Amino acid sequence: MPALVFNSHGRRRRVVSDNHPGLSHAPLNIQKAEAPLPLHPGWIAGELHCHTSYGCDQVEFGAPLEAIKRTSGAMGLQFAALTDHSYNLDDLPDDYLTNDPELTKWKLLKEEAFRLNRDGGVQLLPGEELSCRSSQGRNAHLLVIGNDEFLPGSGDSAEKWLHNRSELSVAEALSRISPDAFAAAAHPLTHPPLLERLLVHRGEWRAEDLTNPHLDGWQIVNGGWGNDFARGRSLLNDQLRKGRFIRIFGGDDAHGNFNRFRQVGLTMIRLRENGGNIFGRFTTRLKTDAHTAHSIITALKNAPVQVSDGPSLDYEIDLKAGMATIRWLSTAEFGTVSQVRTNIWWNGREESSTISPSQKSLYAGEISQKVSSSGFISAELIASSEDGRRSRSLLGPITLGQALNPTSRSPL
Repeated sequence: MPALVFNSHGRRRRVVSDNHPGLSHAPLNIQKAEAPLPLHPGWIAGELHCHTSYGCDQVEFGAPLEAIKRTSGAMGLQFAALTDHSYNLDDLPDDYLTNDPELTKWKLLKEEAFRLNRDGGVQLLPGEELSCRSSQGRNAHLLVIGNDEFLPGSGDSAEKWLHNRSELSVAEALSRISPDAFAAAAHPLTHPPLLERLLVHRGEWRAEDLTNPHLDGWQIVNGGWGNDFARGRSLLNDQLRKGRFIRIFGGDDAHGNFNRFRQVGLTMIRLRENGGNIFGRFTTRLKTDAHTAHSIITALKNAPVQVSDGPSLDYEIDLKAGMATIRWLSTAEFGTVSQVRTNIWWNGREESSTISPSQKSLYAGEISQKVSSSGFISAELIASSEDGRRSRSLLGPITLGQALNPTSRSPL
């Protein structure tokens, strides 16, 4: 382990690069994949929710933009959304507790992303994780990507004691976002820890906020397929049964966590560490040929989408024949496909079908089933690797009643 050895006041001291209380001090492990990230032709993948060095403060930290771009490329991603907290982006670069009327950090974030994007390859999408008031009055987080105007949100910043009311409500924030920008509810069904609820008035999104027509969708996967995802999917199914179309997304809320999660546990005393919220582990995937930042943001608003931590799903729908074909793809890294499930919602009903692939289609295959000309369809894949890891991909929902040619639905 790297160490610095020096003499101080007559005593020999040794400082290692990993000596913070609360950490495992274990070496970093880097995996070299034998095969590229599974992606069907015509799909791109990216990290929808990560924090950068522009959003650092006393307890938050992130990675430099160039590191995010290079890491994304190494992982086989095509884009990464930069979503630092609104209450950090409006601070002076060298003072976390003083607001900057010139919004220097916000401007520098956009300028550096634009410069790095000119080289092609992975596209960085500047944005913010905006703190705004839910209909219950608690601070909820909204991912805003590609909006030229900076929106203020300081309710849960803890920068001013007992000042925990954000400047904008969810509805007010959505009304100020450009039609060309993207807005999604960030981890909407995650229960904030008790201290965050008490001290900075954080809370979950409410159903009336999640159904705002100006919202582009929900980030129901945030670093794992846990209880918050289960609650989000349950609410999603309720909305689909009512005939209301909802787009879903996934991300990691990574704070410079390229290998393992490390964040402040108890301020000035200890850090905490676990295996979650790792950059690029839970990706948002879009069926599009978009390759510029602007066109990818347009695709986030319009293109068919899936959320995955490994395997890939694709679809083809022939409304004249009344058939839907679902295809899957995996690799040895993520394991063999053990289950594929389709769901169809129409006329207030939900129909499900589950298959176990045959031996010859454990890594790649397809199924077909009958569909109507209205309603929604989604598909879910579960794969298992030899080391016991389970991976999943969730496709859709997709509206059956529309012309399902991605180029006609996504004018890029």
